Parts: sequence; C-alpha cells; structure tokens
Amino acid sequence: MLDINKGSIVLRHFNRPAARGFTFVELAVVVSLMGILFAIAAPNMSGYIINQKIRTAANSVQNGLQLARTEAVKRNQQVGFVLTAASPTTCSVTPSATGTNWVVRVEDCSITTPIQGKSKSEGTANVAISAADGSSAAFASSIVFNGLGRLVTAPAGNSIVISVTSTSGTRPMQIRVNSQGQIRMCEPGLASTNLQGCS
Repeated sequence: MLDINKGSIVLRHFNRPAARGFTFVELAVVVSLMGILFAIAAPNMSGYIINQKIRTAANSVQNGLQLARTEAVKRNQQVGFVLTAASPTTCSVTPSATGTNWVVRVEDCSITTPIQGKSKSEGTANVAISAADGSSAAFASSIVFNGLGRLVTAPAGNSIVISVTSTSGTRPMQIRVNSQGQIRMCEPGLASTNLQGCS
C-alpha cells in the first residue's frame, strides 16, 4: 500500500497469519509410513483371524457340550451332543466324527426339534472339527449325558477328544470330555506345565 500524504512513498507490510495444516510432503510421508506398517502387519492379522475362528468354533462346541450336560441334569433324562454333517435343524441327524455342525437333542428324540443346533456357516467356516476317543479311534456317535451329568457310555481311553483345527491356523484347540462328564477346553501346543495345555 502506498502512503502519499507527506510526499513520500511508504510501503506498508501486512503480516499474514501463518498457514495452518500439513504440507503435501508431510502428508505423503505419513501415508507411506502407514502403508509400510500395514504391509508388515497384514500377514500376522490373517493368522490372528484364523486362530480366532478356531477359538470361536471350540467355544461353540464346548458351549454345546455344557448345554447338553445341563439339560440332562435339568430334565433328568438322557441328552446327547451330536457332531453331524447334516443340517442341525432336526433331532434325527446322523452322527459324524468329522461333522462341523452340532445338535443338542433329547436322545430318544421324544422331542422332534433339537434343543439347540449350530451350523458351521455361523462364523466357523474353514475350520475342521474331528472327534476321537482316548485311544485315537474316530468317535462317530452321540456324546450322551445322563441325569447325573455323567457320560452314559465311558469311551475307550476314558475320554472323548474333539479337535478343532485349520490348515492355516497355528493354534489348534481341543475339547476333552471324561467319563464323569467334565468338559475342558485346552490348547495342545502348550507345554504340560501350562494350565491351558492339554497334557
């Protein structure tokens, strides 16, 4: 601006306020660092997700077994937990040692609808479930609890082991049911001194 009041030209400077925000270079550096961190973390994240699916499926099986035991005691009647490949919507499903669906039912099927059923499509796809008795033979029958909460038929090796695994998972889980009806979830990869281990 010019000031010509006294015959001289004076330049007046206006102070502009400092610009706020980020420069393009700063923004580009932050975005590239975030991209590098994401590229490093992505493989670990997929493994974490698969291990969580294994844990979810194992929790589901354990909850189904607990429900069967509780219902047997409550009803004072034999109630079974059945692993099956069939749809878990009916009482008369065929047991399967490698079934990924499960059903809790009154064992004599006097009630035609199951007490509860769970399908693998409910969040546990890509997970394999297999049942064996304590002698490692496939256990393709119903796990039946009596009115006292104990197993009706004691398995060979004194326990039934249900393994939950995935081909790309690193933390398989097991659910063990002993002849007294006690249900325990454990992780076979842990040392025997760890309370969460299976040994």
